[in-house]
Amino acid sequence: MSLKPENADLKWKQQLEEVVSLAQTDQFAAAVMAEEMLPSTESTYGAASKESMTLHHQLGILTMLLERYDEAEEHFLKAMETAESLPDAAIVEFADIARHLTLLYEAKARMR
Repeated sequence: MSLKPENADLKWKQQLEEVVSLAQTDQFAAAVMAEEMLPSTESTYGAASKESMTLHHQLGILTMLLERYDEAEEHFLKAMETAESLPDAAIVEFADIARHLTLLYEAKARMR
């Protein structure tokens, strides 16, 4: 895991807030912005971090809304895998990711 710059937490939270805000009007642009955040998030916090889990979860939601179901599934599974590896992973977060994964599978089944 690399060392965080002093303002990394604040900057990361502001970027995530921008993604969430943008998603209300332009889900595609929000997904692109979130995908662009992944490399810096994983290099700053580590691939198995709560921040990485949060970003993969949000990317799963955005790509599911864009009907990019295979990508959404990858993001949800990565978020769940990360949640399971965190010693202090909250059960609520894990359950929320699992709920979104269930909704994804239901949407995929309807597309058949």
